Amino acid sequence: PARDTPTGFSPTRGICTRGALIVSPAGLLRDTVAGLMSYALIHVLDPARAAQYSALVERQHLSATPARSVDEALFHSQRLGPAALVIDEVLGEEEDFAFLRGLRKAKQAAPALVVSGSWKLRNEANRLRKSLGIFDVLAPSQSVATVEKAVARAARGETREIRQRKKTPAQQATPDAPSPVQDEPPEAPALPGPPSFPPMPMARALRTKLDAPHLMLPEAPAEPPAESLEESLARTGRSLRAAMALLWLDDDHGGGLHGYFGWDAGLVPMVGTPVEWAPFRRMASTAPVLIQDARKDKVLSRSPLVSGGLVGCFAGAPVPDARGERAGVLWIVQDKPNGFVPDVLEPLTVWAQHLGADLVRLPLPAPHDSASADAAPETRPKPARKAQGVLDQQHAFEAAALEVDYGILITDGGGRVAASNRAALKILGLKHRRLTGLNRPRLLERLRLDGKLDESQAARLLRASAALDLELKLGPAPERVLRWELRHLRIGRERCLVDRIRDVTDVRALQLENARLQRVDALTWLGNRAAFNEALAAEIARALRMNTPLSLALFSVDGRASLDAPLADRVLRDVAWVIADLKRGYDPAARLDDDTLAVILPGATAKAALGGAGRVVEAARALEIHDLPRITLSGGVTEFDRAEDVDAILARARAAMLEAAACGGNGVL
Repeated sequence: PARDTPTGFSPTRGICTRGALIVSPAGLLRDTVAGLMSYALIHVLDPARAAQYSALVERQHLSATPARSVDEALFHSQRLGPAALVIDEVLGEEEDFAFLRGLRKAKQAAPALVVSGSWKLRNEANRLRKSLGIFDVLAPSQSVATVEKAVARAARGETREIRQRKKTPAQQATPDAPSPVQDEPPEAPALPGPPSFPPMPMARALRTKLDAPHLMLPEAPAEPPAESLEESLARTGRSLRAAMALLWLDDDHGGGLHGYFGWDAGLVPMVGTPVEWAPFRRMASTAPVLIQDARKDKVLSRSPLVSGGLVGCFAGAPVPDARGERAGVLWIVQDKPNGFVPDVLEPLTVWAQHLGADLVRLPLPAPHDSASADAAPETRPKPARKAQGVLDQQHAFEAAALEVDYGILITDGGGRVAASNRAALKILGLKHRRLTGLNRPRLLERLRLDGKLDESQAARLLRASAALDLELKLGPAPERVLRWELRHLRIGRERCLVDRIRDVTDVRALQLENARLQRVDALTWLGNRAAFNEALAAEIARALRMNTPLSLALFSVDGRASLDAPLADRVLRDVAWVIADLKRGYDPAARLDDDTLAVILPGATAKAALGGAGRVVEAARALEIHDLPRITLSGGVTEFDRAEDVDAILARARAAMLEAAACGGNGVL
């Protein structure tokens, strides 16, 4: 009777019962009949994006099977057979492409879409396209329309060659518009001369060996010794056809100015001084910039390097380090105006990213001049005097305030910022070089206009007449959580305001993650008993308020007590993964005790829940995994009765499950 119940199916995935195809809008539990509809395996950790990708996959008439770990994804691939499409998220952890390698080891050649927020991992995925069967590489920030097109092409198996053949001769003559992730270029003979772009990281790809004989990669050649920073700058200048290439590094990354000028650095080590190059560095410190005629620029035309004929055109870009933070500025120079091609900024930006990523391993030479580039010649720091016996307390406290990791703003009685530190600029996301001298009300108004503070928060910070301590979100996305403390301070006869701003985003995210993990079972990745109690209470309240049915299904593994502890845990984990795949996305599932799993079914009657629980039992019985014994389940189903106490629904479901086990198991009551 449970198998013949024509209710409880996904609206996008029918099941076959005794030769009939039945589709029901109830959508309680999905079927497990292999081969009726192809499926897509989605290994994406973010539940929201996994649900979004599932919806895109189902539009292509594929059933979506999400997985939260590599082991769970490989388990589903063994349980359901080869997938028609794979979406794999790579986060840059130790496993990297372990999931795709595991599929290829099992000789499953489904086209794969790789999603990664790291440009390094996306480059490596492009290098591994052929060996791992990667169809396309995407970024999480790309639009839904772009992802949907990639899913549609992969579902149809429409490779780049097929798309090229579909074009008309006129379209083939016109090159494709550049996309965020380019397809793998066809092999071409090597051309003499320096490359246009820096080489992509291949060491890890070449060191990788696959167990499949037809997918073996060659042994990695001995890596050449790391080149120096001067050699990297020389390659940059030659590749971009620039007369000079210069790099300014911030203090946290070695500091100082380094350059390549087309000759041996031992003859003339530096052209110009850091002070003379400072305007060029400042101009490209936040975004790439190209100036074809420096003589016509209002700022650069006053530089002695431009007036002396050394600089005719200039292009620069900020250098990010491996963590994405700014490490310095890279710029190139020609002595004649209009000496660069219009699209020189794109390869220059690639070179800047390449140099920033290699800073940790490049041997840095001593800078040509360690003096600050922002200081005028007459204001450069004088030689240090002899150390005094007693530390100057005032200077010590000022230096400490400038270096703390939280922002400090001190506002005088006139409403102007009298003192601030660099951390305040970073936390507030402002591009000013300094906040001192700005009007505090106008500063808050600017944060409000930029969408970082809402109107009520800005008004509260502006009108505060007493000590204030609040936690607020600073937008736009990605939002950050700030701890903003406001205190009154009297300095001499002046009454001042002190704003202390802390970025507690990581702390709050860690607290939320810890709270979530406290309600997750470590073995099955389902909810624990505390999470079950909260979910059941919420669904009962919803059912009473909306006057809708509510059912509960319990499952236990038959004969699990006779198994060894490791094997018993593996069996329970695999059953939990089957339940997580078959249940609806909004059905709470949990592990109640040592061997009992529960699924709450909102909006389901007992009859519909009985049919869905029966399909879980059938799916567990159909498991054929290596080294896994035959699995059967005993299930109990009950519907919530408004006339009974809330504890009765759990007691009746457990009694039905125990009765099914006493009758021999492998069934549902």
